[in-house]
Amino acid sequence: MAKAANKSFEQLGIPLHGVVYRDGNHWVSHCLELDIVGQGRTPQSAFKNSLEMCMVQIEDALAVGDLQSIIRPAPAEYWALFYRAARGPKLCDHGARRPVDSVEFRELCPAD
Repeated sequence: MAKAANKSFEQLGIPLHGVVYRDGNHWVSHCLELDIVGQGRTPQSAFKNSLEMCMVQIEDALAVGDLQSIIRPAPAEYWALFYRAARGPKLCDHGARRPVDSVEFRELCPAD
């Protein structure tokens, strides 16, 4: 039964969105669909760290056939930051692995 569920989950195609912003001396990257946060010294390293954590969570959930257990949207204020950052640089992973369909994180610039 779990193998059948995994196959259907892998065919879904999950889009991941996030916002990357400065917090003191570090950058924070927040995945909005999974409410997973990564940190780094640059926007790119924070993005990479949070994306890797997302993939680990997704792979673990697929292994037990329970992808729905990790879908926890971030609080509304982080979604608002994502939309405020529309003018900022976009950090995308064009090599996303299934079941992730697309990845778009936006960097919130200080002027935003």
